[in-house]
Amino acid sequence: MKDETDNAPAKLSANAFARTGYTFAGWSTSSNAKGISYANRARFPFKKSAALYAQWTAIVPHASRIIGSVFVGQSRRVTIVGTGFFKGLYVKSNERGTTVRILAVRATNLSLTVTVGKGSPLGRHTFTIVMASKKTCTINYITSK
Repeated sequence: MKDETDNAPAKLSANAFARTGYTFAGWSTSSNAKGISYANRARFPFKKSAALYAQWTAIVPHASRIIGSVFVGQSRRVTIVGTGFFKGLYVKSNERGTTVRILAVRATNLSLTVTVGKGSPLGRHTFTIVMASKKTCTINYITSK
């Protein structure tokens, strides 16, 4: 974005920045958001020179369902359907001996290969999806024979 200059109160230009995994939350006169906050295109006093810092809110992912089955002792492809997924995330299972490899990341689904060790117990387990922003979500899955 170009620097803005004016000598009287005026509206700020619309935000032109983007940050993967985040939504634009406005501007602040301090980098830690403890200064004066301004909304996008808000009226700014322009009384003296000031730096404005973009403020961001992390998008929280949501997992709603799993397509595919997970079997003990096998590798299977599964899809986690949800929202707020972006590159840079990782997926882990709470079951030791289970490995998860990400095949594709799309905003509304994740394609994975899940390999469950032969000694893993049957039953309910959890995938945890961890975004680059450290926001997480979980979804349960059941291992079968």
